[in-house]
Amino acid sequence: MIEATQVKKIRPDIARAQLGLRQIDLAELAGISQKTISAGEKGLPIRLLSAMAILKAINEEREKQGKVPFDFEEVDWNIE
Repeated sequence: MIEATQVKKIRPDIARAQLGLRQIDLAELAGISQKTISAGEKGLPIRLLSAMAILKAINEEREKQGKVPFDFEEVDWNIE
C-alpha cells in the first residue's frame, strides 16, 4: 500500500514575514492592492492572477536574500 505524504503549505503571511516585508511593501512589489494582500493572508479567496503576482514578488525578494523560491503549490492559497 502506498501512502500519500501530506506537504505542509506555508501561509502567505508567514512567507511575507520571513522577508521582513509589510503588507504595503509586498503590495507595491506585486503591483496589487494592500487589501488583496490582506485578503489572501486571511484565507479569503483571491484571483489566480493576484496569487501569481504575490508569489512572483515574494520569490524575487527571496532570491535577493539568498533564499530558495517557493513553488505555487507550496503556498496555502484560497483561489476564487
